[in-house]
Amino acid sequence: KVKIGLTIFLLTGWLLCNCKKEGVKEEIDENNVIFSGISRTNNFGVVLSADTTDWKFNDIWKPQESSLFTSNHQSDCKMAFNYRLTSFPNPAKDIVTLNPSLPVSARIELRVVDQNFNKLFSLDSLRGPIQIRVSEWGIKGIVRVYYKFIDNNCEFKGHGDILLE
Repeated sequence: KVKIGLTIFLLTGWLLCNCKKEGVKEEIDENNVIFSGISRTNNFGVVLSADTTDWKFNDIWKPQESSLFTSNHQSDCKMAFNYRLTSFPNPAKDIVTLNPSLPVSARIELRVVDQNFNKLFSLDSLRGPIQIRVSEWGIKGIVRVYYKFIDNNCEFKGHGDILLE
């Protein structure tokens, strides 16, 4: 009798844990984008510690990220130049400098967004260094810079996170 009672108890518990109510959606959102980690830099752009996902050109964007840009170019191109985008200082309090390295034939499109994907800054033709007064946004925490280096009909895309203090 004890074995039968224990078996019924365990079976009931298992059924309760593994059954889903009809019409209830799971809370997993495959489009959720989480901002975390930064590449720390000093006031001169020297990297003090690197986030391995920041400031690269191998991003695969989710629809929410792709929708920040209207341009759409070929993305399976061979990178023929050592493209680079640096951001300093990071963390930042007042001004952030974005400093690109790109060939004469290329340009950069970029978007800076907060964690709710509100656009804070947008530019469609950056060629040289630019300073952005981030203190005017009045926010603290991580913001994300999304960018596309566009050369002819090819694009190389990535992101970098900046911590605003």
